[in-house]
Amino acid sequence: GIDKVDEQNRTNRRELHLFSDLIDNSSRKWRSDLINSTFQEDTARKILQIPLAETKQEDTQVWKGELSDRKKDFYKKLWSLQLPSKIAIIIWRISWDYIPHLANLRFKRVTSNDCCPRCGSGVEESLHVFRECPFTREVWQSLNLSWVMDNTIQNIWEWLTWVFKSSSNNQCQLFCYALWLIWSFRNKFIHEGRNTTGRGLAQNIQRHMTEYEGIKVVKKIERIYRGYRIQEDVPRIMIQFDAALDSRTFKSATGLVGWDMRGNLLVLKTVIHRNVPSPLATEAYACLEGIKLGIALRTQSVRIMEDSK
Repeated sequence: GIDKVDEQNRTNRRELHLFSDLIDNSSRKWRSDLINSTFQEDTARKILQIPLAETKQEDTQVWKGELSDRKKDFYKKLWSLQLPSKIAIIIWRISWDYIPHLANLRFKRVTSNDCCPRCGSGVEESLHVFRECPFTREVWQSLNLSWVMDNTIQNIWEWLTWVFKSSSNNQCQLFCYALWLIWSFRNKFIHEGRNTTGRGLAQNIQRHMTEYEGIKVVKKIERIYRGYRIQEDVPRIMIQFDAALDSRTFKSATGLVGWDMRGNLLVLKTVIHRNVPSPLATEAYACLEGIKLGIALRTQSVRIMEDSK
């Protein structure tokens, strides 16, 4: 349900215009007196239990809603392919139809002509560029991916998710490299006058993919080799912490103990937190205090461990 502001506290709300007015920007803490006098007890407690960033930041929308299972599966597979970032970004832009093909440019009144510059037989929109154009069809056939043209879905998002769901990881990786270079060579054709055949572009796609996969193998071998040569950095200080929550008062207590590697006691610290909503938040606050203590000790390496027992 929706928590309502108590009608009897109308005078206290004159200074409230934005939610940020409930925050003391100098201390980065909630204005608890104002919150308690403005909202009902249960609502005020929920607000006070929201952790605040220690430094002021611009407001940013981080989530617009829940992803559908199809979207989650699509993006999970996209990131798992470990593609070069420039390719992953292009795939993401294609999935949202955020690329500047002529249909989009005409919609934005940048151009009046939206006919495909390669074949001249259709409107240049996403599905035409990546599936329908005769040039693109030759690319898919040369890559042995002609099955991606079997689906007649007339929506770029529906088509991409269908291909991702129907393909193996290797096929999907090749498919993404192809989308990237189809778009790249489309731009070179328009802006530089460079032309090639679908078969020639398919060979280029396979070469790029082979080269990148080879680079990944070399880098993996180099990391393994360095791992044998570089001795693990041994932490100079160990900080152990433990925490407890009083669920009636929503207060938690955190105890921290710091030792050097010889077992000598370096520091003891206790911290009380108020308005803690759950045991998980209790542990999170305790871990944060451990990190802060490690920073305050100004040592090069710290190991932080839960529970001081």
